[in-house]
Amino acid sequence: MENNFDFVIIGTGPAGSTISKFLCEKKFKIALVDRASDKNKGRKSFIFNPYVDKCPKYYSPSFSDQLGGNSALWHKKIYLISKDEITKGKWPLKYSEILKYSKLLANKLGIKHSDLIYPNKKKNTLFKFSQSIRANFSNLYDHFDLRSKYNVKTFKNSSPIKLFHKKNKKISGVEIFNSQERKIIKLNISKALVFCAGGLGNSFLIKNLIKDLGKQSGQFFCDHPHIQILKLNTSTAKNFKKYSKVFIFSDQKSKKNKNKEWNMYMNIKNHFAGIQLTTNLDPTLILGRLYLKTNFFNLLGSPYRFAKNIIKFIIFVVNLLFKVYYKIIDKIGKPGKYSFEFFFSQQKNYSNNLKINKKKDKFGLNKIDINWSIDKRELSIYNKIIHKFINSTKPLKNKKINIKNFEKKVYVGIHPSCANSFGISKKFILDKNLKIKQFKNLYVCGSDVFPSNGFTNPTWTIMTLGTRLFHHLTKKFN
Repeated sequence: MENNFDFVIIGTGPAGSTISKFLCEKKFKIALVDRASDKNKGRKSFIFNPYVDKCPKYYSPSFSDQLGGNSALWHKKIYLISKDEITKGKWPLKYSEILKYSKLLANKLGIKHSDLIYPNKKKNTLFKFSQSIRANFSNLYDHFDLRSKYNVKTFKNSSPIKLFHKKNKKISGVEIFNSQERKIIKLNISKALVFCAGGLGNSFLIKNLIKDLGKQSGQFFCDHPHIQILKLNTSTAKNFKKYSKVFIFSDQKSKKNKNKEWNMYMNIKNHFAGIQLTTNLDPTLILGRLYLKTNFFNLLGSPYRFAKNIIKFIIFVVNLLFKVYYKIIDKIGKPGKYSFEFFFSQQKNYSNNLKINKKKDKFGLNKIDINWSIDKRELSIYNKIIHKFINSTKPLKNKKINIKNFEKKVYVGIHPSCANSFGISKKFILDKNLKIKQFKNLYVCGSDVFPSNGFTNPTWTIMTLGTRLFHHLTKKFN
């Protein structure tokens, strides 16, 4: 069997699927490698991340176990990282360059790009506003129909276990292990290898396969803490319905704007917070965490797997009933309960990192431990943002709020980032074009390359960086 390829891409998520889509249109021969199976399980079938061993109880590192990566889990919400986030986060790219590739991507996917951004024209205002849309696609591997492309070969149930490179530091091949068939396959590479295994997965691979970068990769790890606060009745909540999630108010869903959402955002000391009206405190938060943790007990037999499916069914029913309930109370005008969801950026902190573990996964690679928390300084800034928002908003003024046990109430683990930041100076392991500096043709793309994580959902920005990397690769290797 011939296994010679122009590009080998590890991971089929937002980055890997986007880059593969564009490269295959240029007639390159591509190998896509993913540890997931080929079963389409839907958004509710997330599992605990299989290459993570230890993490804080409140941190929930989910994994789709599907081709398409975590694009199979997201809720189609896309918006471009803002100019403020790029500037304050000290990205090595100008916002105009990000904008250029975002427009190219939107045009390719038939999306009106102006729906993704809404610049705030007023200066010196406390609140700024951003707009997002619900895209018409979810699992990107399926959306791009990569399984049917003649020049794309997908190796599922597989992971790289060894890299081959010449003295000039050019990657010439990769050895992968197929866990289902229990065999090793050598893939020869003529142009480049690209790690697109996600915000956690890229560091996991670098630490296992490139030993001398193991200490640098995974440092200054960040995520987006999400927390819901306040309890509002319907009359108060309707003051903010322009900035609510689309399913909350029935009169908001016009044909013209049914997929658009707005949120407010603030910036204090380069800490960003997006703010959006949502339903009352999520009743499935504890159940969701419990569902993830049950994956630790899967090896103990069928009773535990049965319990996990029961939890999954309860989550589905509770979510459905919750949405129906809010639809009814909105229709009949009765008081309901709503809250604000704050989603915070996080600045780099040396104590937040990914460490390699001695335990092995099913591919024989060392698992990683996640060390993540919110330090006191950052927590005080989060509280300042919350109080400033409340005291500067008339319907909420003088409402008292005191968040105790912040980390127990926070939802975190869905947007890991910043573990392999790209930049110009020597302290960065990736250059401006996302190439690992010590190799000639080894690249990384995903939320882990972000120099700062901002407050924005990262999926569209990951796809935009993937589009930019595709143009770099074709220019360099064509």
